[in-house]
Amino acid sequence: MAGVAEGSSCSACFSHIFRSKTLNWKEDFGEMAPYLSRCYQPVLWFAARITFALIWLSCTVAGFVQWVDKYDDPPELWFTQFSYWSAMVESLYFIFAAVTTGMAIFNKGKYSDDVTPWFANAAMHLYGLALIMSSYISIGFWAAVYDGSYTPTFITMLIHGGSMLLAFLDFALCRQPVILKNIWAVELMFVVFFTFSAIWSAAGWRNQDGEQYLYAYLDWRNYPAWSAGVVAGALLLVVPGAWLCLSVLCDLRDSTCCCWGKTQDSDNDAVDV
Repeated sequence: MAGVAEGSSCSACFSHIFRSKTLNWKEDFGEMAPYLSRCYQPVLWFAARITFALIWLSCTVAGFVQWVDKYDDPPELWFTQFSYWSAMVESLYFIFAAVTTGMAIFNKGKYSDDVTPWFANAAMHLYGLALIMSSYISIGFWAAVYDGSYTPTFITMLIHGGSMLLAFLDFALCRQPVILKNIWAVELMFVVFFTFSAIWSAAGWRNQDGEQYLYAYLDWRNYPAWSAGVVAGALLLVVPGAWLCLSVLCDLRDSTCCCWGKTQDSDNDAVDV
């Protein structure tokens, strides 16, 4: 019977992976993931969020300095790189997450529980953006861009790898949900960049290497069909697939503790009897 009860509780936990989630901003930003509830300290959680923001903001600035100083590339071309779009988005996310966490913990009476304030909404949209963009940049760089012909600098590895690690560390510690309707922000960001890359190629502008494209896999002038296929694959497969994976990971993060907690409670009740 205990095994049946345990299986039932686990099924209940995992049955809502595809449910429509909503945001309770004070709980979801002001508290940590359920499995960390026993060691949760509000001040330490707020400090961690501030630390994440400072770390990644420093990495983003270091990336710009390296671009201008070490590589001697035109400063304005830094803003054409999708990796640095991702870095700036992630910096904004950590800043808004820290602000929202502080407001949820220390200003509980100022904002209503029923109405999500603008800064919490901004943080939630940036949340999904930071996770998916950092993953796309990190995996894409090492799988498709880096050819092994040079040794990447520490800053380069931070931008194309550290970004993803820090984003998922935050994901593992927080209790923010992955809300399906927020996927539009990720799709829009990719559409904006792909459109920008097409305009860049059509205008004949050159990147830091003198080529008339931003990335070789988006060479719209010479390989328009291939570039269109990359765009379609990213918008129709990569982004939805990544969002689905995040939704499953989010529920695993929260429901595993739920199952464990129910099992422990059942064992304690049995001992008491």
